[in-house]
Amino acid sequence: MVIMKKGAKIILCLFTAASLLQFPYSAKAAGNIGSTYNAADISEKSVSSSVKSPLPGAKPSKFKILDSKNSLRKSTSNLPASYDLRTLNMVTPVDNQGINGTCWAFAATGSLESYLLEKGYGIYNFSENNVVTGGSSPDYYEMGGNRDMAAAYFARWSGPVLQSRDPDSLSTIVDRGSYTPAFHVQDVIYLKDRKSSLDNTELKNQIITYGAVDSSLYYDDYYYNDSNYSYYDPYTSDRNNANHDIAIVGWDDNYPKEKFLNQPAGNGAFICKNSWGKDWGDNGYFYVSYYDGVIGTDLTSFTAEKSSNYNHIYQYDKNGLIVEIPVNSNQIWFANVFQSSSSPESLAAVGTYFDYENTYYEVYYSTGSDGFNNLTKIKSGTMDKGGYRTIKLDKPLNLKTGEKYTVAVKLISPGYTADFPIETNDYTLGITVDTARGRSFVSEDGVNWEDVNTSGINKNVALKAYTVNSASSTNVSSADIENASKWPSKTITDLNKVWNVKFSDKLNPSTINNNNVYIYDSLFNKINSSVVLDSDGKTLHVSVPSGTYKLGQSYTLVVGSNVASASGSKILKPVVMNFNVN
Repeated sequence: MVIMKKGAKIILCLFTAASLLQFPYSAKAAGNIGSTYNAADISEKSVSSSVKSPLPGAKPSKFKILDSKNSLRKSTSNLPASYDLRTLNMVTPVDNQGINGTCWAFAATGSLESYLLEKGYGIYNFSENNVVTGGSSPDYYEMGGNRDMAAAYFARWSGPVLQSRDPDSLSTIVDRGSYTPAFHVQDVIYLKDRKSSLDNTELKNQIITYGAVDSSLYYDDYYYNDSNYSYYDPYTSDRNNANHDIAIVGWDDNYPKEKFLNQPAGNGAFICKNSWGKDWGDNGYFYVSYYDGVIGTDLTSFTAEKSSNYNHIYQYDKNGLIVEIPVNSNQIWFANVFQSSSSPESLAAVGTYFDYENTYYEVYYSTGSDGFNNLTKIKSGTMDKGGYRTIKLDKPLNLKTGEKYTVAVKLISPGYTADFPIETNDYTLGITVDTARGRSFVSEDGVNWEDVNTSGINKNVALKAYTVNSASSTNVSSADIENASKWPSKTITDLNKVWNVKFSDKLNPSTINNNNVYIYDSLFNKINSSVVLDSDGKTLHVSVPSGTYKLGQSYTLVVGSNVASASGSKILKPVVMNFNVN
């Protein structure tokens, strides 16, 4: 790259040199938790229970992933005949729900903990007690629950919370209030239910990619084989009869059909992690036949990101999706009007629910009180899978402090009709929605908008906005990043990466410092870095302390415009380079 000023020329080139570092599993707390785990976070809870069947805890999800007009299922030819996350150390220790009907919470955290292991974040043990009580009705454990309730808990950033902060009990549920989440759950991926006994490709691929998958099951002791730890119910096929949630951690296509009390039509079983302690089953696990009629329904992967990804969440739907309202079209618009805080921030992402795979979306944004007349498209794409999904903007948009802003989403369904996601009263779960006029809207054409609260039933659109602190509120120079020339983005795997920036002329050492050359993270915060001028006088070595770079995070290297040559010439424009750590 050639950057010129006043006839002088300084040529910069970038090359890298650093040793390879394998990312270890960590026992450190994430985000701003800031403490080291105690033994309760990485070991099994106290379990010694002969209880086989606690209170029925699972209820069927109200939210299903639907088939598109041209839905196809993939071949299984490239998948292994057997796969077991236990052998890969990608599952956390078996827990015990005791007498509480909270299997749905244990299955959800089991999926999330496995995902974090699979992605290299390390071993975490989260509080199921907090999933049940965190910011919601403390009576949930008496009523049972499902993936929708767990998704709402995580998506509103009530959790996950460390086990050491809100311990579980084998006999009761205790509401200890709210805590800072260890991670931010941005995507809860819902899969389509299995259509047949051998329709397992999508589920198997999901386990390989995301770790353990939450699933519903109809469980009755009558069909359980104590000798082989196997389960097959030949009679129940209605998913609405589901009464138990577990985490599927693998499969065995050749698991003998003879090992079940009632012999199914063929071989094959899912390896399932239960929540009845290690004294039950095969050290807490059991094997469910492919031919069982309910296993493989309400399939869900709970995923997470570092809690440093966004600073603030704007939302009205704290209970998440309660009902989907269909329209007589394959497209729908919905929107929320929020008001920004008193501190400078930028809109960075939005989150909502998708009920079809491969749904086309468009995201719109405007500011001011008359936002629907000034909507601007800021993002479009196709969402591969359903569930609660976060759409990250390509570039954060600055918000004026204290100003109203509107975020709107247009969905074009690959099915026959489109639905918009609504939070509303659900008296069966003790949910009464807090709402108001003038904040949630729906439209069939993006022109004529209707307030969803024009009728007497309380409703909120299930649509969230995520913001980050703006550059003006941090120590990053806005002039550097707004006027910069951009080098191509890079991806690194070395957590000890050293960036070497070479100039064509010798540099003035007094201009080489952390004010002029630095690295900042995705929230525009400068990170601690070292800038050293090489003995050749032309090359800068930019490094960070070990452990600074985090997997899955993005950063930006800045060479500011005040860097000067020994003769006094400065670069015409600052230079920035974005890079991701994978």
